[in-house]
Amino acid sequence: GRLAQLAEPTVGIITNIGSVHMEFFESHEQLARGKGELVAALPESGLAVLNADDPFFPLLSRMSTAPVMSFGFEAGDLRGEHYAAATEGGCEFTVQDVAFHLALEGRHQARNALAALAAGKFAGVGLEEGAAALANVFVAHRLQEHKTSKGVVIVDDAYNASPESMLAAFETLAERPKHGKLFAVLGPMAELGALAIESHQRVGRRAAEVFDAVAVLDSELGSVLADAAGAHLVPDREAAVMWVKNNARRGDSVLVKGSHSAGLDEVVKELTK
Repeated sequence: GRLAQLAEPTVGIITNIGSVHMEFFESHEQLARGKGELVAALPESGLAVLNADDPFFPLLSRMSTAPVMSFGFEAGDLRGEHYAAATEGGCEFTVQDVAFHLALEGRHQARNALAALAAGKFAGVGLEEGAAALANVFVAHRLQEHKTSKGVVIVDDAYNASPESMLAAFETLAERPKHGKLFAVLGPMAELGALAIESHQRVGRRAAEVFDAVAVLDSELGSVLADAAGAHLVPDREAAVMWVKNNARRGDSVLVKGSHSAGLDEVVKELTK
């Protein structure tokens, strides 16, 4: 609440209620109420932009002191339809018969675009204008591709990680046409509290389904993830680099992702220098 009081926002956007910061809350509902302090601080003349696909949408809607505009793919005032991974990269979908093509990949990024469109509509930006503005949006370190001198594609998503963003990255890569093998170098996820073990197991199980091989940076939670994924544990970042160099060949792709504290951006730098 204090941050909202300082900033005095007119528009508040809550994209979803995930698991990050659960270390500081006793339940998901408490976490949702904490995020909901943003929309509770909005003026009646403002706008709350909320994800209609999120299970906490009803709670957040009740907390808002401003009118609510919802977005989503299953429901919402601004509803995305016909989502698909674009063959030339990025993704495609429609909103009220207006076609969108994003350079960003993944359903999660398309959903973020819907939230931006809702805020834009409040500011007088129409859907066609919004489609043009969003088409070439680029976010560094979010599934950003680098090709090594050996022809291996390094997919840099190393800035941070949560269970939701891990699974979103996996699904995005699984949507792509497959060229070569798909590898992953993963780190642990922080600030999950009581959900930490289950979350690492869930992410590990899905990693085993998506990737041809996985390496995980060794730690207490890294071991949990590795066990669930049937992955190779590496003791440090240098060993992770060597694992990639020893296993990935021309045409293969390697996702690098973990919490910021894991420092996997150094793995990306070493592999792409």
